[in-house]
Amino acid sequence: MSACRMNQQEPLGELPKLRLLDEAGQPFDERIHAIFLPLEMRFRLKFNTIQDESILRNLFDRAGQLYFKEEQQGMRIERPEGLAWTILNNLGVSELRRSEERVINGSVAGTAGEKTLLAMSTGVGTPEQIVNQVYAKQIYAQLSELEQRCATLKTLGFSSGEVASALSISTAAVDKMMQRIRDRFRHSSSNGRKSRSGGSSS
Repeated sequence: MSACRMNQQEPLGELPKLRLLDEAGQPFDERIHAIFLPLEMRFRLKFNTIQDESILRNLFDRAGQLYFKEEQQGMRIERPEGLAWTILNNLGVSELRRSEERVINGSVAGTAGEKTLLAMSTGVGTPEQIVNQVYAKQIYAQLSELEQRCATLKTLGFSSGEVASALSISTAAVDKMMQRIRDRFRHSSSNGRKSRSGGSSS
């Protein structure tokens, strides 16, 4: 038992080293790795919601392949690390958008949006949460498509900046939109509590 607990408390150690693969599934040479590997932590920090290692590795493989194609076309690359980061950043944003579309087009879209609204509620306790779920469904259904996408992405843990990139709007617009959604939820739930307590009669 104690040994098991000690093992659980051991540090995870270093992240596995990335090995970028070309389109034939073979490792790139060390020159390509020397350009991309220093960007790994920067990418992980910016796109920290991409936690699936297989997806992350695929993105780096794809980035290496695109970079290699640029070289093969005879382009003179003055700042290799700058081009590598541009490619990685574009792929990260594209993956963010694909994740958002999968959620919105999939069966969990409504659940994700409702969870966002529930997270905005200050109520705790099972009865309150059950009532809040009803309000969350009603409010989520009334949101515009853009508001639903924004709420869904925030539920997935994306930052306001990442959501702004995915939806092609400003960070300020994302924050303002989320504030309006929170206000609608709180207004609806507070009115519901008044009516249940007899505070608002017809």
